[in-house]
Amino acid sequence: MDGRSDQDKLLWLQFKNGSKEAFAAIYEGCIDALIAYGCKLCPHRDILQDQVHELFVELWHSRNNIAATDNIKFYLFKALRYKLIRV
Repeated sequence: MDGRSDQDKLLWLQFKNGSKEAFAAIYEGCIDALIAYGCKLCPHRDILQDQVHELFVELWHSRNNIAATDNIKFYLFKALRYKLIRV
């Protein structure tokens, strides 16, 4: 297993355990990539920004019930794609 994967697992576990610092680190580490990815799927910037914001709100509120991951960006890309398809 590589170092990035181990770091993601640890950060995700901290987030799931309620660490606001871990949540902020996930947000800061992924927001630019999520917006860039989302622009390829959704031409409407306002809708995209709303969906990304909603994704993080839902993530925080459902942190106790979400699955473990060793690739946070992939997890968030998949979640954002699903949200944008449903808009």
